[in-house]
Amino acid sequence: RMRHGTEPEMMWLKKDQNGEPNGGFSNPYCYHIDQFESLRPIYMKVIEYSRKMGLDMIQGDHEDAPGQIELNFNYDDALRTAAEARFSLKYVVASALAHGSVRLAAFEPPRLEDPVTRELMRRIDQAVDTELDATFPGQRAARVAIETRDGRRDEHLQPTRKGDPDAPLSDAELEQKYMELASPVIGEERARALLARLWRLESEAVVAAIDE
Repeated sequence: RMRHGTEPEMMWLKKDQNGEPNGGFSNPYCYHIDQFESLRPIYMKVIEYSRKMGLDMIQGDHEDAPGQIELNFNYDDALRTAAEARFSLKYVVASALAHGSVRLAAFEPPRLEDPVTRELMRRIDQAVDTELDATFPGQRAARVAIETRDGRRDEHLQPTRKGDPDAPLSDAELEQKYMELASPVIGEERARALLARLWRLESEAVVAAIDE
C-alpha cells in the first residue's frame, strides 16, 4: 500500500504599526536549533491544533528565512480519502479495471478499501509519454498498455478525453450522469421530471421557472 507524507513550511512574521509584515520572529539560520526553540510556543500550538484534526506531526526544523519553520506529518495511507483517490492515476485505472467505470461510488469508503482494486494498483506502472506530453494542453491524450502473463501486450491510444467537444457524451450517457448527480440532491422522481423539461428547454416559455 502506497504511503506518503508532507513537509509543510510556514513563516511567522511580526507586524509593524500599520499591520504590515515586518520581519520574522526568528533569525534566518537554517537548521539552527536555537532559532527553532525560539518559536516553540508557536509550533507547539500548531501541533496541538493539528492533532485535533487527526494530523500526526512527527518532526520539525528551522529553515533559512526569518520566522520560517517546517513541521512534518507522519506518513499515512495515500488513498485514505476520496480527494486523494481522485488524483491517483493508479487508483482510477485500477478501479475502472475492477468495476468497469469510475463514478461517484468509486470514491465511497467501501470502494476505497476494495482489495481487488488495491491489488491491481500494485501491478500498475505509470510514466510520462514525452510524445503526448508535448501536445499538452492543446491535446489531453493518454496511452495504455496491458501486458498479460503469457507475454502478450495490447496497447490503446486515447487521443482525447471522453466528454470533450471532439468526443462528446451520447444522450444516454448524459442522462445517466445527470441522474447519478441529481437524484441524491433532489430525489429520483423530481430529477426525472426536471430532466424531461430540460430536454424540452427550447419550448419552455420561461426558462427562469424551469425548476419550479
